[in-house]
Amino acid sequence: MYRKLAAKELADLLGLISHPARIRIIEELVQGELDVTNLYSKLELTQSATSRHLSLLKAHNIVVMRKAGRNIYYHLSVPELASWLVRGLDIVEQKQIQNKSSNKAIREAKKIWSGHSKVGANKNF
Repeated sequence: MYRKLAAKELADLLGLISHPARIRIIEELVQGELDVTNLYSKLELTQSATSRHLSLLKAHNIVVMRKAGRNIYYHLSVPELASWLVRGLDIVEQKQIQNKSSNKAIREAKKIWSGHSKVGANKNF
């Protein structure tokens, strides 16, 4: 019974973060708190799309919102999630061994995100 519940909780988390924009939001926020304007600018998404993704992440306690005047800031509730995603790129890279352009993109993302993900990294996450 416990394993079934744990598997469901993990599947729910993986489903929540399974969108590329949400993964990128998590990786951007690992550096620290960002306001919505800076976040959607970095992601090259519309403000509306960024807000929708942030709302989902906030509803599931992945990100935390803070208001300061008219500005809204977000940060990760569990920064270790970003490190976990970077380690997931190792699996993707092995799977994509035949596709050189994908491997180059994966290596570049790992290099960038790994620098960010050292903040609050926890190998046991």
